[in-house]
Amino acid sequence: MRIIEEVKRIVEAMGLPFHYESSGVANVKLDRSEYPCSLMFVFQNWSVSIRQGGYRESADILLFFLDRAEKIDFDGESNHQKIEAMKDYALAFIDEVIKGNVVEFVDDEVEVESVYDKFDETLTGVCIKTKLREKAGHCAPAI
Repeated sequence: MRIIEEVKRIVEAMGLPFHYESSGVANVKLDRSEYPCSLMFVFQNWSVSIRQGGYRESADILLFFLDRAEKIDFDGESNHQKIEAMKDYALAFIDEVIKGNVVEFVDDEVEVESVYDKFDETLTGVCIKTKLREKAGHCAPAI
């Protein structure tokens, strides 16, 4: 699916490790990851739009930009700085999708949520919740 490949290309071009995992395996990968990093969960929902002569895929994505929290009982200012840094990555990702020619946002509003302590590691960051679709799609195979 070109959506995964394009998300990975954009994230790695920003200099971040990219992990595409199920929620069950994500903690194992995050334990061994360099930080900051990104994590995209395996698609829960995706669809195929039928178009004349072909189709194009779309998928709901959860894309995290994460860094280690300083400590469990951190002060708000140090965590805020890390959230802002991860938000900058999220905004750069959004900008690259808009400028690109492979995928596009289905909706014109992208939800970005702060994340803290959702994984085994003490991590902080942001999560993009949105739906992406292929711009061009695929030609239907001849039968």
